[in-house]
Amino acid sequence: MNIIGGGGLARQIKDVVNSFNTYSISYGGRVEAWSIQEHEDESRPYIIGFASLTNPEYRELQYECLVEQGKGIGTIISPKATVSPDVNIFPGTVILHNAFIGPGVKLEENVLVGTGAIVEHDSAIEAHSIVLTGAIINGGCVVGRNCMIGSGAILLHNITIANNVIVGAGTIVNKNITEPGTYVGCPARRIQNE
Repeated sequence: MNIIGGGGLARQIKDVVNSFNTYSISYGGRVEAWSIQEHEDESRPYIIGFASLTNPEYRELQYECLVEQGKGIGTIISPKATVSPDVNIFPGTVILHNAFIGPGVKLEENVLVGTGAIVEHDSAIEAHSIVLTGAIINGGCVVGRNCMIGSGAILLHNITIANNVIVGAGTIVNKNITEPGTYVGCPARRIQNE
């Protein structure tokens, strides 16, 4: 079994897995994957965590490549996270320590919810999106595919975010975002890519 990544989020996934007291993962520096000693069939490696951030679209390509190679993608939920019982969680989702996932939430495949992030009731995070540390997604929101919601960002109630959107750290989103791009500020506004 492997954790794909090599930075801070991959180390957090390692800590979550180690907290289960089932596997032991050691950190050997910045690497592409950590191997875990266990009893899986070696002919079909199993990916237990997918922490690659670089770019949300690249995250999807990496995930799809692993699936095409026949590698299973696990779901990891920290025992220190609070997850309502009626949440719909797809394969490959990672929920880190102290995250809160409210009732009626849908987390599609390969979604990562960072430490202390909040996803309130009846929201949906579509495939390959990332909600970073301390972000707050209020009730009834929809975050599209391949999005990144930055640390401390806030989406007010019933907001819809288009696919391929980056919401910068600390940004307040008070209206729907209908075009791909990078949004920052209070209220959120699109910035030009250089």
